[in-house]
Amino acid sequence: MAEISKANDNHFIKPVQVDPKESDFSELVDFPVIYLSHISILTAEQKENLKIAMDNGAKVHVLMATSKENDFSNITGDDLKYIKESFKYDGVENTKRWLNYSRKIFDKKEMFTAEVTPVKVYPKDVFYRIGTDDYFEESDKYWSYYKEKGLYKEGKDTIVIMSANNGPQSQFRSYMDEMILELEKRNFNVVCLAGFEKKLENLKKLNPQMVISFPHGRLAKGDKSVDWLKENDILYLTPQLIYQTEKEWKEDQQGISGGIMGQNIVVPELDGAIQPYAIAAKYITEDGYHTFKPIPGRIETFSENAERWLSLKGKENAEKKLAIYYYKGAGKNAMVAGGLEVGQSIFSLLNNLKKEGYNLGDLGTYESFIDRINTEGPLLGDYA
Repeated sequence: MAEISKANDNHFIKPVQVDPKESDFSELVDFPVIYLSHISILTAEQKENLKIAMDNGAKVHVLMATSKENDFSNITGDDLKYIKESFKYDGVENTKRWLNYSRKIFDKKEMFTAEVTPVKVYPKDVFYRIGTDDYFEESDKYWSYYKEKGLYKEGKDTIVIMSANNGPQSQFRSYMDEMILELEKRNFNVVCLAGFEKKLENLKKLNPQMVISFPHGRLAKGDKSVDWLKENDILYLTPQLIYQTEKEWKEDQQGISGGIMGQNIVVPELDGAIQPYAIAAKYITEDGYHTFKPIPGRIETFSENAERWLSLKGKENAEKKLAIYYYKGAGKNAMVAGGLEVGQSIFSLLNNLKKEGYNLGDLGTYESFIDRINTEGPLLGDYA
């Protein structure tokens, strides 16, 4: 809604946001145009009030209806095509178009409206950086632009940033812009990648050393993308957006809802993602709508960690330091973890690390290793 409010330059059009979790839609019965987005379950009262609104002449359209039962659209034909395309291609210009269309065609207001113009079609699979004007369908054209701006660093690593929420036409992506600038300050070449159909194809063209994604679910092309990341030893990091204000998030013991955790953290981790570190939270715009803003200091910390991850790729395993945490009760209590023989598991892991070139010295036997744990790594109770 913040994007719509910012794009709207017609003072005679007043977009209003209604939360279906808090409203019975009774305030909508006299509205001329109603757009519903991501509607899953509506109450009988909400459905009845939508019916009253339509009986009163309201034009209603459900964006991305989740079922036939929740598709209340009464817009058809060319009108429906125009509205669907306006939302599909998004951006400031198309937001202005469907707002104008809603007032002029659906609300039948001739005054203070513009002529209806065709939807501006933007390419979906593009390379971009900062701003809404500079986007390219070919990677070589992006790098030419990047070099003309004096941003390209010869011989330095390339980092790709992707987002399930934003593209080049998004107005509120300051957290991405700040991350781009921070990574560039650290001498990386940075490119943002939008789209779905050609995502893997375009990733291959860029040949990055790291992919950073603000995800919602799996990578495009699923296992094919995962296999490509593995084959090319490409790091995959997933910074997180917090769907609360920073204050609410800090006070919330849960931290993140189950659904968001599943789609934005757990599923990407199954694809090999690491570093699910919160970098931005919701904030309220001057118009009273929510959008995302960087949490102070967190983009710098995330970028520093990204730089450290990349530095590890250039080191021999023998030069790397690795810490392994385990849970152990006080005194002579055993190490514990659900369903694991912890001591044997750690010993097997250390042997595998040694085979891969990590410097572990003389591990000795399993029995001597456990003796060292008990002797050198005891956990003393409060009684000590």
